[in-house]
Amino acid sequence: MSAPFDLPPAGAVNAPGTMVIVTTATRFRQVRNQLWPHIRKTIARSGLPGRADTTQWKIPDAYGNEVLVAYGFSAPENDEAAMQGIHGTPKLLMIVDEAGGIARTIGQGTNNLLTGDARMLAIGNPAMDDPRSWFETLCEEGEDPEEPTTLTILIATFDSPAITGERVSYCRDCPGGGVKHSLANHLPDQDWVDRTLREYGEDHPYVIAKVHAKFPKGGGGKTIPTLWVEYAQQVEDPKVLTRCTSSSGCGHQRN
Repeated sequence: MSAPFDLPPAGAVNAPGTMVIVTTATRFRQVRNQLWPHIRKTIARSGLPGRADTTQWKIPDAYGNEVLVAYGFSAPENDEAAMQGIHGTPKLLMIVDEAGGIARTIGQGTNNLLTGDARMLAIGNPAMDDPRSWFETLCEEGEDPEEPTTLTILIATFDSPAITGERVSYCRDCPGGGVKHSLANHLPDQDWVDRTLREYGEDHPYVIAKVHAKFPKGGGGKTIPTLWVEYAQQVEDPKVLTRCTSSSGCGHQRN
């Protein structure tokens, strides 16, 4: 489920002034031009109370005063203070779009917000050029059984309804007057997967990230791929005969 459809229900079922919903992304233009147009459509289509402007949703309280229930912003990459001062009243829902591009400083700052009755939804693609990104560590945390408060849901391209044949609803975002069509028409299909594999190869970081929804560990033109470094850290005795079996490795054995 995508962020635009999570936000309106959360804002409507909680009384104005009892919950704040914050949306963010790597760039403000993404928040303003990509995320919030869908949020506004969903609010209007569902007949929810209040009014939504470019990046804000306000609902009148019992006294007729407009209360801010949701807003969007983006933080400069190295501005740690930008993530301070965000609090729920008392509930908080933090939605991070394009999480794969969120800087470590900003991502780590979200942890300070997740106190009390607070939740976060982070959506994104694995980064290809940022080893050990904030989003990668967050996803690893969600796969760790010792971290029950975080859940990672992997959605690979092969899960696309355009490939699985799963029945989905009709598209409601295209301009009116067009031919009625399924949402699957806008999603990656098998032809896109086949073309991508032919162009990049199965082991390319782009394929690993965009097709398999996993974080690349090597390749990508790096002199020393991340996978090699992690492998070297695991070897206790460098004199022990080893052999690199990684798909991105050199294939040489050493003594």
